[in-house]
Amino acid sequence: EALATLRPARAAAWCGVLPQRELHLAMRAAVAVLNTSEAEGMCNSILEAFAVGTPVLARRNAGNASLVTHGESGLLFTTPDAAVALAQSLLDDRILAGRLAHCARGVVARGHSEAAERAAYAEVLRRAELGGAPAGS
Repeated sequence: EALATLRPARAAAWCGVLPQRELHLAMRAAVAVLNTSEAEGMCNSILEAFAVGTPVLARRNAGNASLVTHGESGLLFTTPDAAVALAQSLLDDRILAGRLAHCARGVVARGHSEAAERAAYAEVLRRAELGGAPAGS
């Protein structure tokens, strides 16, 4: 309801479940990706938005805050009114949106690239096979 007050009138859309290719196309076309979860682990949709260069507007919770640094890699809110104000700032300030997207891509490149995630999972599996021994043991 609160998002209905945004200008332009069609500022928010629910896309439903999409195949990954279509999801990434929709994310690229969006002004922002919105995450309203009250509780979250490491949110894959935030990482995907970061990777495709779309700003993120997310509810402040432990999981989201572990990925999004407010004002740097995305925007965090605690109330619906704050979400609306931040969403409007993204609509009004394309320089802000571009800066957030650029920083977010760096977050993915530094710690969440496909290669980094693959290596981390491989290390978890290797440790499980060796009874928890760290690499180099």
